[in-house]
Formats: sequence, C-alpha cells, structure tokens
Amino acid sequence: MNLTIMTMINFLLFISMMSFFIMRKKILMYLLSLEFILLNIFFMTIITFSMMNVTLSYSIFILVLGACEASLGLSMVINMTRFTGNDMLTKKYLKSY
Repeated sequence: MNLTIMTMINFLLFISMMSFFIMRKKILMYLLSLEFILLNIFFMTIITFSMMNVTLSYSIFILVLGACEASLGLSMVINMTRFTGNDMLTKKYLKSY
C-alpha cells in the first residue's frame, strides 16, 4: 500500500515540477507550483518517516519553511502588483530593478 502511495506522490511531484517550468509569466501561478512541490515533499517525508518509525520533527520543519516561503511570495506579489498593476513577469519589469 505504501508503495502505491509513494508512486502517486512521485507522479504528483513530477506534475508539479512540470507546471513550475511551464508557468513562467504569472508569478502567482509560479508560487502555487512551488507550494505544491513543497506539499508533495512534505507527504513524502511523512510516509517515509512513518515507515521507519522516526519522529516527525523534520516534517514540521518543512511545513515551517513552506509557511515562510508563502508569506515572502505573497509580499512579493503584492509589491509587484502595486508597482506595475499586474503580476506578469516581463523583461521590462525585471530590468527596472
């Protein structure tokens, strides 16, 4: 049973990495792809640590990193939307910094 779950999580991780590389123009979709990757890694550590009977403190650390990433990403999106009016990544915007 754990093997099928791990296979499914690996497939979801592959899909989330593909969406990360495909969606380059909208920064909000880019950040959602990163969050989905982090969530898949979290599930992989939970399943792996439960099979080895190890404490789940590392999994909590991954969740904390995900929360920090989400808050920084949201603040970047808000600032970018204030300055440009949208969340599209363009060469013109990247050259202004």
